[in-house]
Amino acid sequence: MQTLGRVSGVLSLMDRQYPNASFHVMPKLCADVMAGQEFLKRHASITFVMNGPEESLTINTPMTADPIRLSVAAAKLEAPRFLEFLSPDAKPVASKS
Repeated sequence: MQTLGRVSGVLSLMDRQYPNASFHVMPKLCADVMAGQEFLKRHASITFVMNGPEESLTINTPMTADPIRLSVAAAKLEAPRFLEFLSPDAKPVASKS
């Protein structure tokens, strides 16, 4: 996806300050802010509280030349309405092409 530009500033997040934080501005995202790997890798670990019924799960990604790639859904996001004639409870499905 093409970006509209890049912006830098001080990010205040969870009682922390990140001076010179840099963000790409992108249109039509499903969330206001998406944290990228550049930001996430600054931390030893990050915990996303999901409030699920199971015990906590910790995934240690090996620091190798070809690390495991994972996607994380950190928030409950409403699916955007792509086509108005679809039922409101219809959700998008990802499939391999």
